[in-house]
Amino acid sequence: MIFSILRPQHWYKNLLIFLPIIFSLNLLDAQLFFLSLQGFIIFCLASSGLYIINDLLDFKNDKIHPIKKHRPIASGDISKKSAFVLALIFLSISIIASFALHEIFFLCIVLFISSTILYSVRGKNFIFLDVFLISFNYVLRAVAGGYLLELQISNWLVVGIFFFALLLCFTKRKNELVLLKTDSTSYRKSLGTYSTRILNWSIYLSSSTLLVIYSVYAFLGSHTTDDSRLVFTIPIAFIIIITYLKKILSDKYTSKEFHQILVTSRLLLIEVTIFITSVLVLMYLIPNRFFM
Repeated sequence: MIFSILRPQHWYKNLLIFLPIIFSLNLLDAQLFFLSLQGFIIFCLASSGLYIINDLLDFKNDKIHPIKKHRPIASGDISKKSAFVLALIFLSISIIASFALHEIFFLCIVLFISSTILYSVRGKNFIFLDVFLISFNYVLRAVAGGYLLELQISNWLVVGIFFFALLLCFTKRKNELVLLKTDSTSYRKSLGTYSTRILNWSIYLSSSTLLVIYSVYAFLGSHTTDDSRLVFTIPIAFIIIITYLKKILSDKYTSKEFHQILVTSRLLLIEVTIFITSVLVLMYLIPNRFFM
C-alpha cells in the first residue's frame, strides 16, 4: 500500500532529466550518466512526496472520482498523519540530496516543489494555469538535468517538451471531463470552465505545434551537431502523434493516461520504441561523414 501511494508509474516523467546527456552525445560518459541517475532518483523522491501532498489536499474530491476514490488516502487505507510524515521524509531527502549534489540543481528541486504545491493549493482551479504549471515542471526536469551536468540544452528542445506536456495535460483534462460528466465541477473548479470543444482545439493545437517544433529542431541540428540527421525521425514522430490522437479519441481509452495507453496499445509502444531507437542510432552509431 505504501508503494502505491508513491505512484511509481509516474516516475517515467523524470526520465526527461536524461535528455541533456542524450542530445549532447554524452550518454556513454559513465561519470555524467551516474550524475544524471542521481538526479533522476532525487526527482523521483520529490515527485512521490508531492503526490502524497496532493492526495492529502484532494482526498475529499478524490472520494467522488470513480477511479481516484481507490487511492490509499481517499479510501482510508493509509491515515492522513502517516501519509504526511511519509511526504515530509521524501521531500526532505530530495532537498538535502540535491543540495549536496549541485547548487543550481538544488534550486531547481526547490522550484519544482514550490510550483507543484502552488498547483495543488490554488493553480489547479484555474483554466489553462493548471496545465501551464504542470508543463512547466516537465520542462524543469530537463533544464535541471542540463544544469546538473553543466551542459547546454537546446531552446527548441525546451519548447518542444513544454508542448508535449501540454498535449498530455489537455488530454487528461478531457478524460476527466468525459469521465466525471455532471460531477466535473464538484471535483475540480477549472473543469467547469473547460469544454470538450476548447480541449479538442487545445489538443490539436499543442500536438501540431509539437510536431512543428521537433521538425525545426531536427532540421537545424542539435547544439552538438551541425547536421540534420534527426530529420529522418520526423515521419515517425508524426505517426506517433496521429496514433496517440486516435487512441485518446476512442472510448476505450477515455479514463487512461499516457503511460497506460502506451502499455496497453501495442502499436503505440512499437512506434515509440522505433522512434527512440532511431534517435539513438542516428546520434551515436552513424559517423558524422554520412551527414556532411
